[in-house]
Amino acid sequence: MYHWLTNIRYVRGIGPVKAQELNGMGINTVGDLLERQPLHYIFPGVTPIRDAKEGHVIVKGMITAITRLPSRVPIVEATLRDATGGCKARWYNQTYALQNLRVGMTVTMWGRFKGGVLQQPRFSTCGLDTGGVTGGYYGAHNETVRMALREVFRDVEIKDWVGRISRPGAFEFLHFPKDKAEQKAGLNRLKFDELFLMQLAMLKKRMRQEWYGSPTFFGCKPITNRPKILSYFPYEFTTEQEKAVKEITTDMCGNKPMSRLLHGEVSSGKTAVAFYAAMLAALNNKRTLILCPTTILAQQHWDTLWNMGWEDVALYCAGEEKQSADWYKANIIIGTHALLNNEQLLESASLVIIDEFQKFGVEQRAQATKHHPHLLLMSATPIPRSLAMTVFGDLDVSTIRELPIKRGTVITRWVLPDKRKGMYEIVKQELAKGKQTYVVYPRIGDDEQEQSARAGFIELCVIRFPHRSVHMLIGRFSTEDKAKTLRAFKQGKTDILVSTIIAEVGLDNPNASVMIIEGADRFGLSQLHQLRGRVCRSTDTAFCFLVSETANPTSIARLDVIEKCNDGFEIAEHDLRLRGPGEMFSTRQHGLPDLKFASLIDDYDLLMEARDLAQEYIHKLDDPANAGLKEMLKIKYGDTIKFGSVT
Repeated sequence: MYHWLTNIRYVRGIGPVKAQELNGMGINTVGDLLERQPLHYIFPGVTPIRDAKEGHVIVKGMITAITRLPSRVPIVEATLRDATGGCKARWYNQTYALQNLRVGMTVTMWGRFKGGVLQQPRFSTCGLDTGGVTGGYYGAHNETVRMALREVFRDVEIKDWVGRISRPGAFEFLHFPKDKAEQKAGLNRLKFDELFLMQLAMLKKRMRQEWYGSPTFFGCKPITNRPKILSYFPYEFTTEQEKAVKEITTDMCGNKPMSRLLHGEVSSGKTAVAFYAAMLAALNNKRTLILCPTTILAQQHWDTLWNMGWEDVALYCAGEEKQSADWYKANIIIGTHALLNNEQLLESASLVIIDEFQKFGVEQRAQATKHHPHLLLMSATPIPRSLAMTVFGDLDVSTIRELPIKRGTVITRWVLPDKRKGMYEIVKQELAKGKQTYVVYPRIGDDEQEQSARAGFIELCVIRFPHRSVHMLIGRFSTEDKAKTLRAFKQGKTDILVSTIIAEVGLDNPNASVMIIEGADRFGLSQLHQLRGRVCRSTDTAFCFLVSETANPTSIARLDVIEKCNDGFEIAEHDLRLRGPGEMFSTRQHGLPDLKFASLIDDYDLLMEARDLAQEYIHKLDDPANAGLKEMLKIKYGDTIKFGSVT
């Protein structure tokens, strides 16, 4: 009997050569073979050759002749006959048909029928009779795959568990459906299984995290501390900020480590919520580490807290000159990757907040949480709901859609490089009103490079705006120079700030009303939305110009989305559709398996159903009746669930 992990080499009829062929397709086990989805199906059924009409058809008959026609381009022609008549089949520049077909063979062929000839048809010689419905795999590999499938289905053990149609039946319907309804039913069952196993894996990982317990916040008084904390904020929280605060403080005062993701719209006030959590910890004599991807962002967070009147805060970045002298005394310590190298700080932290967490690797996040503190991950851009339930499914999620104040309109326009004149006219008009402008480039570059910050800086200073104050900000500048440049821009002493992607997060200047993104096709959707958010911080009308002459279809689609849409959550869904789950938020780092059947974009309802059922079954895995489910969970994810948000 064949089992899921049986090596494909040991399937009857598969010798070393065919095994190597299948291995090259990524088929190493019987499970791999069963999960290899056909590329296409043709409906409905076999058509008698006499009744074949122009279009896609399936015919079945005997090869009565086959030859290579004399021509400059290799042409193979075969004659196929059934009880009703005959037709020609013709392949252009594909001699494999001559190598695989022989006179006297009974063959099923499918393809486009035109002028009495089957054009470039695919074929099967293994005597399949599936009601005439045929699926394709990989051209010349079709026969090897189908032969292996027929043998496996004769004697295979497929463990079943809860579901609609049986799991063995689902694989039969996937590979040999009699009609479209069977094919759809089989595919839906396998989609559900895939999502169900993933959700079980996430819940299992979540349960393992909760075993550690968290005595660090016993005695915490969130209600008593609330008036004092709110006194530091010069504004009232929105309803959704308050909801997030309540969720976070409830977690922090519980008896297990918090694992929560805080995400939302650009400028929705996520940082304020995180500061509230850090202040609550400090007032209970507990330490918080706030980990930032850049020194600029860390410095801004420190400045913000200090300007709010909160003095129990220190800065800790690489280099002595970038650290507060008395950092070891503070209960809130804000820093960059340097925090990860201080074991004393990591061990003393009761709360770890990781801002822009997707910019940190899995190992770095694991390092920050190895002593099991409460954990709050922050994302400056919304995360698609399906990713939040899969990649980050072991986290509780707090979402903020509502903006703290009414924002002005941001007009976004895609500008071709030779049409910059109108764009610069608007910049001049805004500068005349006392407003300021960002110009962001995809790279620093040398002076002669196009689409580089240095070249752009020189052009703006010398040609475009010689009488305006233009400064440049790039990552190579010293901490002191960065701080000086940012301070001048925020104080209104700089009219135009030329920068690289360093401007994506951490820059907050409500007086800036124009964002120009040069080489916009080189940025991702979330980056473009983040950059646009730098001029979405007041009630005035702002402008975002996307300068690009790309002809790349994906880049064009991306620019089209950002030009027409201002909703970060909608943009996140578009980003997922354009890039796929493997590229968004570095999900490949998490070990998220490639989905073979389900789509995180199109199968959200199935995902919700799978999650609900997983929550019911996570406590039943040791039941003997669920042995097959437990075995498949181990096959797919191992003894230790290694994917997810942190480890």
